[in-house]
Amino acid sequence: MSTTSALAFSLPNAYLYPYSFLYLNRHYMGSIRAGITVGDINGIGLEVIIKTLSHPSITQLCTPVIYGSSKVVSYHKNIVNPQEFSFHSTGSADKIYHQKINVVNCWQDTANIALGKESEEAGRFAHIALDQA
Repeated sequence: MSTTSALAFSLPNAYLYPYSFLYLNRHYMGSIRAGITVGDINGIGLEVIIKTLSHPSITQLCTPVIYGSSKVVSYHKNIVNPQEFSFHSTGSADKIYHQKINVVNCWQDTANIALGKESEEAGRFAHIALDQA
């Protein structure tokens, strides 16, 4: 039984048996993967992602996997300047670190970021990240 199916199967029982929900939290919550795509690299999406994932307890609940580019994430990280935000960069979702923020590099091209501006390149990168996820 996979983690996902165990989670779906256990939730109704958590209502009937409160201790099963405590078991569920302890054994499954840290192993859930949350895949997130960067979207438009010129938009506010990465700002929201970084601010959300910078909460210290987020990696206790799940393993965040951002699909995009570590260079683009670093660029936005420097703008947002969160107190706590470090990530592991990888070329494949098979090589993620559990209970750490991960960035799967979906492209090697250099991205020209122009915040607030529409561009065909930004749309292409968003599409690539979505396909990889």
